[in-house]
Amino acid sequence: MVLAFTGLNAQITFTNNDLAQPGTTFHFSTDTLVSNIILPGDPGINKTWDYTALVKHEVYDIGFVLPSWTPYPDEFPESNFAAYISDADGDAYAFFTRNDDELSAIGLVGNYDDFGLFAVEIEPKEIYFDFPVQY
Repeated sequence: MVLAFTGLNAQITFTNNDLAQPGTTFHFSTDTLVSNIILPGDPGINKTWDYTALVKHEVYDIGFVLPSWTPYPDEFPESNFAAYISDADGDAYAFFTRNDDELSAIGLVGNYDDFGLFAVEIEPKEIYFDFPVQY
C-alpha cells in the first residue's frame, strides 16, 4: 500500500461555547522597570526561560461576569454578558450581547480620567465575533 499526501488543509473554528464563561478571571501584571539581566538569548531548541527576576509593578484583573453581578445591571438591560478590569485606578465594566450568532459590545461604565463615573453607549454596537469564527 502506498500513501501519498499532496496537501493537507486545517481550519480552526470557534463558537460562543469556546469563550470564557461568567466567573472566569485572568490576573495580569507588568514589570515597568525590566532588569537588564533579562535577555532573550540566542534562538534554538531546548531553551529554558527564567522570569524570576521580574517584579510586579502594575497588577490588574480582567474578569467575565453576568451583568447582574456588576454594580450597574440597569445601565444596559439588553446586555447578557459583562467584563471588568480592576486595577489601582478602580473598576471599569464593558457590557455585551453574547449569543450563538455574535459577541457585541454595547456599553461601558467606569471612572474615566478626570470625568468621574459615567456610562457610555456604544452605537452602533461593536461586533467582536460573528460566530462561527474560522481561522
